[in-house]
Amino acid sequence: MHGPPEYTEEGFQGGIRNIALLKRLLPYLWPYKSVVSFVLLLTFMSTGFELVLPYLSKVAIDRYILPSHYRVHRDPVPDARVAEVISSYGELLQEEGFVSKESLLKMDPADVHLLRERGWIGEDRYYRGNRDAAVEAALGEEGIPFLEWGPYLYVSYDMLSGVHSETLRKLREKDLRGIGRIALLFLFLLGISFALYYGSIYHLEWTSQKVMQDIRIEVFHHLLKQRVPFFDRNLVGKLVTRVTNDVQNLNELFKSVILAIFKDFFLVFGIMIVMLRLNRSLALICFSLMPIIAIITMLFARLSREAFREIRIRLAQLNSFLQENFNNISIIQYYVLEKYRLFKFREINAGNYKAGMKQIFVFAVFMPAIELVSSASIGMLIWYGGGKVIENHMSLGILVAFIGYIQLLFRPIRELSEKFNIMQSALASTERIFQVLDHKEFLDPIPNPYHPQEVHGHIEFRDVHFAYRPGEPVLNGISFEALPGQTIALVGATGAGKTSLIHLLERFYEPDKGAIYLDGVDIRDYEPALLRSSIGLVMQDVVLFAGSVLENITMGEETWDQAHVHVLMEKIRADRFIRNLPDGYDHEVGEGGAVLSAGERQLLAFARVLVYNPKVLVLDEATANVDPETEELIQEALRTVMHNRTTLVIAHRLSTVRNADKILVMGKGHIVEEGTHEELMRLGGLYYDLHRYQEET
Repeated sequence: MHGPPEYTEEGFQGGIRNIALLKRLLPYLWPYKSVVSFVLLLTFMSTGFELVLPYLSKVAIDRYILPSHYRVHRDPVPDARVAEVISSYGELLQEEGFVSKESLLKMDPADVHLLRERGWIGEDRYYRGNRDAAVEAALGEEGIPFLEWGPYLYVSYDMLSGVHSETLRKLREKDLRGIGRIALLFLFLLGISFALYYGSIYHLEWTSQKVMQDIRIEVFHHLLKQRVPFFDRNLVGKLVTRVTNDVQNLNELFKSVILAIFKDFFLVFGIMIVMLRLNRSLALICFSLMPIIAIITMLFARLSREAFREIRIRLAQLNSFLQENFNNISIIQYYVLEKYRLFKFREINAGNYKAGMKQIFVFAVFMPAIELVSSASIGMLIWYGGGKVIENHMSLGILVAFIGYIQLLFRPIRELSEKFNIMQSALASTERIFQVLDHKEFLDPIPNPYHPQEVHGHIEFRDVHFAYRPGEPVLNGISFEALPGQTIALVGATGAGKTSLIHLLERFYEPDKGAIYLDGVDIRDYEPALLRSSIGLVMQDVVLFAGSVLENITMGEETWDQAHVHVLMEKIRADRFIRNLPDGYDHEVGEGGAVLSAGERQLLAFARVLVYNPKVLVLDEATANVDPETEELIQEALRTVMHNRTTLVIAHRLSTVRNADKILVMGKGHIVEEGTHEELMRLGGLYYDLHRYQEET
């Protein structure tokens, strides 16, 4: 019999399918599409306001800090070329006066150069202020020459340095007010951008928490449906990591990456448009370094992908090792294994350290490389743009705005390392989560399951063969029958296959050959839930869950309240010890029932059987680890629990199965003897030898 495909992680060598993984996450976002759309709208608006900020510096410099005007001289007899240029710009140069630098920048640089060369436009820069009698008088007293033209007066920038500060303040009062308005607008836009970004972060975080909750529930529910062999092959710590750490990483993906991707896309696209509109040649020079950035980023992505995959594998190994050791700390201390386990931990931790250092090396190379390209861009910007400003082909405000935009452009690229860190870690976790969800090691669905009105408890094994691993049989041709109400004991040496029979009866595993019947119907025709609810299992090591005594007895059966449970507890004489607990039925038993004794835990296990009232009872060494006094109490409880139930008893202590209706003696996967206690003792075979051996010891 071939089992289902193996679920593995460490052996997975394919590349992280980023786009495919992100597509698989989209259905989880779909229920919250309205909130996501709102987040994207807020992000778009926030980015739009952010794009305006560098442009305000350009407006502040060109319009209020360094507004420049140049003299326009009318030549009475212009040559044909000059006349053609003048006529092409309308009334701007038709009469003598002044023209702003902002207007000149709108003209063809070749035309401006021609007019300067022919003397139509002067080289000196002038500041233009409103005509004011007090200002004019102050300038006259200070010996500062100025020109009057229309409602304005013009002062050469070369002379402004000699103007008294009070006079200069009055002269530039309009500019000071303009700078104040720009500053207020700057702060206002910052506040609006902050509010919008806060709103987007808050709503995205809310969505992320909802999605994370949905995925975690789906993964846990999916794992609950896996067959037992799946858990035999996979360490618990690894699966816990999938449901906890890996799902938590998705929160960072939604919160820190997805929003940032959209924001950065809007930002970069907007910056490129604004830069091209401000000055195309300067923008193209800045963009010339983009291919280098793309190459660095692709190389970084490939190297960091492998580094993150190795980190996830090492972390899963670390978590599994820790959980295994902490769960078995008493064994470690009993056998004085502290030094050995510490040595093993150091080996695993060293692997985790090396994986982390590999990641650090990749990022340590990437960050300086991006900084180098960024600095080169700004250097080229200053070299080329500064020359254009000196040549009066570009305003200082445009150059300053470009520097602001190029820094804004490289900001998301600088942050790429952090985002990529989060994204690759999250995608690696996503990959692991979907590997779990894609692995469906379930029981085959039953088209028309059998639903009996009542289960009687007639069990029959017919030529059952089974092996956990191919070629290593555990059961060989097991056949026996248990009639309703009978007690069948299974005895034999360790490894004889007793517990494997119970695993097959519960359909934790499937037989390789043969079949098992319940009330004459193959158990594979029953719904697994119905089959297992018809079989009560009490194991040697009772499993209790963190919670109250009542919760551990009813196990989610809401129809049972404390009054009903109290009546059942009296039947098995467990009510007294429960009421003696500090909080009675509401007493917290702790993880694994740590606050209870072995006998008390065993009584709670019997209590569960009474609550669910199964027709078949399986006792797997149910009294092996209790003292004689507690065993007597448990034996009384057993008589109550076993009444009118088909019971399979696995026991090493043969004294506990004397009264069984039939005893099956197992050896190496076969039933070697069967009969009552008296019959087997008269037979003088293996059972007789085991009985004599236990009496002597």
